[in-house]
Amino acid sequence: MGLTKTVTLIAFLALANASIEAYAGTTGMISGYVYSQHMDGSGRAPAPGATVRLVMPYNLTSVYRATKADARGFFSLVSVVPGNYWVYPSKEKWSRDCPAAATVFANQTTTVSLTLLPMREADRVFGKGGCLAPRP
Repeated sequence: MGLTKTVTLIAFLALANASIEAYAGTTGMISGYVYSQHMDGSGRAPAPGATVRLVMPYNLTSVYRATKADARGFFSLVSVVPGNYWVYPSKEKWSRDCPAAATVFANQTTTVSLTLLPMREADRVFGKGGCLAPRP
């Protein structure tokens, strides 16, 4: 390999390594479980397939990230920029727009537990579109 190609390759590798180091440790993660409350109030169960939306508090109409809960009700949102967020669960025929506040830090996982009520029960207890958590 010629001197020019060797120097070019070394410069490229140095820049690539610097780019990786610049982004390492700059994001965090939010994970947790979504549950659905039993209608009779006897407990709760995982809410598989529930949608989880991550929204920035200063722009509630714009979804930053979204995912679905798995069969156990578990969800995770990776590579989240550090900051404050609202985490909204939703599922058809269940209460909606019931956020939990979450703060993300670099290199850390923020854990959130979300509970949905049956829509009819949520309307009775909290009013139309009822929530277990305060609205932002």
